[in-house]
Amino acid sequence: MFLQLFAFSQVTLVLQPGASDGKDADIRTDYPSTPNGGSQDFIANAWTAGMVFVQRSLIEFDLSSIPQNALIISANLSLYANPTTGHSQHHSSLSGSNTAFLKRIVNHWNENAVCWNNQPGTTDMHRIILPQSTSSLQDYLNIDVTQMMQDMVTFPGTSFGMMFMLATEEHYRSLIFASSDHPNASLHPKLVITYDATATWVDTCIVIKVMEDRGYDADIRDDFPTSPNPASQDFIANAWSAGSQYFIQRSLIDFGVTTLPPNTFLNCAMLSLYGNPTTGHYQNHSSLSGPNESYLQRITSSWDQNTVCWNNQPSYSTQNQVTLSKSYDTLQNYLDIDVTDLMVDMLTYPSSSFGFLLKLVTESQYRSMVFASSDHVNPDLHPKLTLCYSTITSMSEVNKSSESMQVFPNPANGIITVQLAGKERVNLILDVIDVNGRKVISRKDLNKSPAIQLDVSRLNKGLYIIRILDGNESSSRRIIID
Repeated sequence: MFLQLFAFSQVTLVLQPGASDGKDADIRTDYPSTPNGGSQDFIANAWTAGMVFVQRSLIEFDLSSIPQNALIISANLSLYANPTTGHSQHHSSLSGSNTAFLKRIVNHWNENAVCWNNQPGTTDMHRIILPQSTSSLQDYLNIDVTQMMQDMVTFPGTSFGMMFMLATEEHYRSLIFASSDHPNASLHPKLVITYDATATWVDTCIVIKVMEDRGYDADIRDDFPTSPNPASQDFIANAWSAGSQYFIQRSLIDFGVTTLPPNTFLNCAMLSLYGNPTTGHYQNHSSLSGPNESYLQRITSSWDQNTVCWNNQPSYSTQNQVTLSKSYDTLQNYLDIDVTDLMVDMLTYPSSSFGFLLKLVTESQYRSMVFASSDHVNPDLHPKLTLCYSTITSMSEVNKSSESMQVFPNPANGIITVQLAGKERVNLILDVIDVNGRKVISRKDLNKSPAIQLDVSRLNKGLYIIRILDGNESSSRRIIID
């Protein structure tokens, strides 16, 4: 079934394909090279049939009618339990939770050829969690897949539907829905998408430096295993000696970025590190005993700059780690290091992302990289993270906000004026929100004047949202602080 409803610039698309026009399949470990594009089950399963096996399903809806620049306002997926499954069980949590994932598929697949051995890759970015079932034939209705559908429309070259799989693939757990091949058409998976075809893109780059209220840095060393060093002026990866004792030194930094605004897509992330001409160490960058190549890795557990030390250092991941090549100068700056994949991981796993770890690839004595930290006396040498991203915005919302609120000057770096439409205001609240979604300014009980002056001189450079809450109404405008 294909249905389009139009309302002004908004379009609602209802997709509930059947066997002839749908694309779904299931794959399983005990038949690793056997396709099953005609299965009547849309299933995530781990069970036994003489042997333990794991089963996953794939589905792809045809989104080609949606313009690539469209803003997905809402997207809801409904899955219907299959009362006539050929399996001995329906939804089951016999051995534990049957919580499952929907993940975006990033490689092409063929319904009649896909099997366990050639299954396509997936991404955890904006994955959907389906909670444990409460009954054996429970329908899962109106699952919010808005952000995933936005990803699919915006990045069609790496979007080929969804993979359905258990979060824990241990036997005697399952979720079993009807597929698009089920004989009852009302049970086919259904996707309802509402989008705005008049959306526009805004491209933005912001620069973030570590501040007291946004991230921090520290270094740790194994010869002082219980001593924190939050105020070091070095951001360092080092293996050296002090007297007759060898030691290893690493550094940690957190810029405090784990989220971006809604409908925002990261284009690139670049980190710049500056050589420290006033380090307290005997050496600067050094390859005295061999190459001083270093890693930047994602820190995966929390830490406090005032208490972190060698003995309690946080965990870290080697996934998408970035290698800094051997230095060619003792005070070499490393500018615009591409850390995009690391930042994507941080945005994908915010609950296990706590900044960057700097360490030598080979932690053998007489090798080092010594940069300035955020505590260096020269702020021009502080580590700098540059994020460039695109935000997709409904033109109708832009026009609506423009009519109700103006902000000038823009860009700004001092006093700005927020000009409101001249109507009576109720419970007026003004918030200034930074790129991380945090309120950096909030003013309440404002007078009823249509013009509000605001001092933004203390804000860091970058993109902010000014939002006015007026009773049940909301208006917002972007402003650049330069």
